[in-house]
Amino acid sequence: MTPLVEETVVLVLSRKPGQQLRVGDDIIITITQVRKGRVSIGIEAPAEVAIRREEIPPPATTPASAKSDLGRPLAMRVGVARDEKVGVASGAV
Repeated sequence: MTPLVEETVVLVLSRKPGQQLRVGDDIIITITQVRKGRVSIGIEAPAEVAIRREEIPPPATTPASAKSDLGRPLAMRVGVARDEKVGVASGAV
């Protein structure tokens, strides 16, 4: 009998600055800038969704100073005004 192997499917999309994509109902990813081989993105997600770069392992324990920040919207945690727009066309998803 062949052992079960979990297959991962990767969706590859082309996007331009200002265009967005949705992950489920609550997460919006916006391409904010493309320059010199680098892509900058903005992520809107509920405060309870952990967002981290893949190359940085999750902390073993969260310091008390970081815990107090978790209830705030991600945009506020990274110093962006909540209602600030990043050049997104209305209705673009």
